[in-house]
Amino acid sequence: MLKNRWTFLTLTALAACVIWGNYFFALWPSLAKSLKNTLVFAGAFGLGVGIYRMTRQHTKFIQNRKENQWTYSILFLATYFLILILGLIPPLTRNETFLWFYYNIGLPIDATMGAIVAFFYIQGAARGFKIRSTDSAILAVSSIIMIMRNAPIGSLIWGGFPIIGDWILSVPTTGVFRGIIIGTGIGLIAMVIRTIMGKERSFYGRDK
Repeated sequence: MLKNRWTFLTLTALAACVIWGNYFFALWPSLAKSLKNTLVFAGAFGLGVGIYRMTRQHTKFIQNRKENQWTYSILFLATYFLILILGLIPPLTRNETFLWFYYNIGLPIDATMGAIVAFFYIQGAARGFKIRSTDSAILAVSSIIMIMRNAPIGSLIWGGFPIIGDWILSVPTTGVFRGIIIGTGIGLIAMVIRTIMGKERSFYGRDK
């Protein structure tokens, strides 16, 4: 029964109708609340499955002594489960040991990764600044203005950088983001309709 795609299709359609009915018309409040709670439990179960599969994969790397990988797998698993156990000690995620690891190891690593990514941003910007067309010229000029707007020295060089930069953020950038959000919403609605109608086969697997 569970392998039949129509089972998943029917359950998805019923759940969607209940949530939509509750959201737009305040129908079936208790049933909608139960579905939302089920979603939370399903997410927690999915997280547990992900932890299991991740642990299993790295354990295989260690057992097979995979080249350039197994030593990092040992370090990853040891660190991951150490932080996990410390986070479960009451008070949850608030005990001193967990906070010490977070502030003295987690945050510096996060800042380091952000600093490394900045070099890739600079490389991409350098390629984008090659003016070969009108579009690339607009991109280059806008990028320079935004850099000068955010840099402390920009307002000292010319007082117009903050004004023009604020206009770019509030008018063109906002318009583009709203268009992206509207397009994403329309695409999401279309995907939901396709799923309910049985057209989106990636949701429940294709028939053999």
